[in-house]
Amino acid sequence: MAAEDARFYEHFGVDIKGLTRAAVELITTGEIQSGGSTITMQVAKNYFLSRDRTFIRKFNEILLALQIERELDKNRILELYLNKIYLGNRAYGIAAAAQVYYDKPVTELSLAQMAMLAGLPKAPSAYNPLANPERALIRRNWILGRMKDLGYITEDAWSLASKAPLTASYNTRDAEVDADYVAEMARAEMVRRYGENAYTDGYSVTLTVDSDKQQTATEALRAGLEAYDRRHGFRGPIGQFDIEGLTPAELSDKMQNYPRVETLVPAVVTSIDDEKNEVKVHARRLGPGVMPFETMTWARRFRTESITGPEPEKPSDVVNPGDVIYVKVDQLPQIKDS
Repeated sequence: MAAEDARFYEHFGVDIKGLTRAAVELITTGEIQSGGSTITMQVAKNYFLSRDRTFIRKFNEILLALQIERELDKNRILELYLNKIYLGNRAYGIAAAAQVYYDKPVTELSLAQMAMLAGLPKAPSAYNPLANPERALIRRNWILGRMKDLGYITEDAWSLASKAPLTASYNTRDAEVDADYVAEMARAEMVRRYGENAYTDGYSVTLTVDSDKQQTATEALRAGLEAYDRRHGFRGPIGQFDIEGLTPAELSDKMQNYPRVETLVPAVVTSIDDEKNEVKVHARRLGPGVMPFETMTWARRFRTESITGPEPEKPSDVVNPGDVIYVKVDQLPQIKDS
């Protein structure tokens, strides 16, 4: 509430002061900077109206907010708001966001983490702690300051939370079965039937796919494609860049340009040790790892569809520092295969 609607428990669904301030900003600057929508108005918009930015929609939003305030108490309205608001990374509602960003229920979040999530409704992309950590930190600390000024938290709690580091990371449940095309067909059909509400109304979809058989078929196809590719030799790195002087964080930023492909993770070669028969890499999102040479002995150079080069005798016969390659990851610090 400190971020979105400090007078929530005082107004009747519409904050006249907030609307007046927003109107003045629109007239004088051509844009609304502080916003004029109350939490109740946002509930009306999220549940009943389109996303069109028109005066007609805003007028309807005000009328619906007044009706909602007559029918529901403040706590119920706040509950509806917290369960529906979009908070980035496909997270709708505060409980989903707590799982996505912190992998824990809302009741276990720290004050700093709660303030971080509270900063997302205004601009889920601009203030996203994963995509824009610096802006997200500024927004979080502004909210903590507002909470202190409004008497929601003590001076000591503000001081401690505002110094806390960012701890957000992307967390999601592992898929039970690799069936992306089937999942996309189901998604498209749900959107065809229910429009954008398919994403937010809590639908569950049951398919006729046998997950065990589907997973077995997917793994067999993947193994067959990998075996075929190996028989025809190593086709070289998928990219190359100068790694001289780059920090681990800078390496990670560079690796964002290379997508993950199923079980294959892009990694850049950071050093080669022919005496130890190992290659050190920095894998996307996973950081540093080590590839033993025995996982690379298959990598004869591709010549033509029917001809490959000689069997490599040492790691430097296969890769060079700065090469970007795909690796299979077992667990760090050892990379399983390349």
